[in-house]
Amino acid sequence: MRAIGLALLALFTGTTAEAQRRTAPAAAIWPKQAAGLPTVALGELIKSALPRGSSIGWDAMQIPSVRWITDGIETTETGYSMRQGLARVRASGAAAKMLRQGWVELAWSVTLEAEGNAKFGPEKVLLQPGTTDSEYICFGTRFQGCSFPLTAITAPGLTLKKECERGPGGAHAIVFSASAAGGRSGTVVYQTDAGSGDSTNSIEVLPGTAASFCSRPAEDR
Repeated sequence: MRAIGLALLALFTGTTAEAQRRTAPAAAIWPKQAAGLPTVALGELIKSALPRGSSIGWDAMQIPSVRWITDGIETTETGYSMRQGLARVRASGAAAKMLRQGWVELAWSVTLEAEGNAKFGPEKVLLQPGTTDSEYICFGTRFQGCSFPLTAITAPGLTLKKECERGPGGAHAIVFSASAAGGRSGTVVYQTDAGSGDSTNSIEVLPGTAASFCSRPAEDR
């Protein structure tokens, strides 16, 4: 009888633990639209952003790790055309965080952007912790993980070659030529913006060669 009782107890305990796992709340994340997305390493996301060919399409980055929240293509008051998505990015294994009632994971923005007419397609893919909404830009004491080391942009199968560095320390860019399998190639820019005792990093992925990008006048960047 004692053996039967122990067996029933073990079965009950296992069933209860399984039920708790099924009903456990998901990890807190903001914005909530990012909940349920798989995490992705920054270097892998950069590989996916590299274009095949000489241009980027508005349908780029249709991958499981990105959830698009823009319906179609939006035009801003300043005339920019854009599409915005969200991703749960890990930069050197770390997530960005934001302080709400407590610390929660902060999703990254994946933005397709063009200064001019939308018919010419996006000029770049912008990857940055937080969102483009000024309240949730990853910068300042309410945020963690806004900065990440240069090594975070690497990934197996991604080839990066440094071409130039631009700008002062507070708005500094390191520019790479980049290529990956499947005919993907383009330019990757590791951007640092710093000021008032804090700093943040972001990534731009553009079509075309890094050498061409480096030769542009500063005001054209």
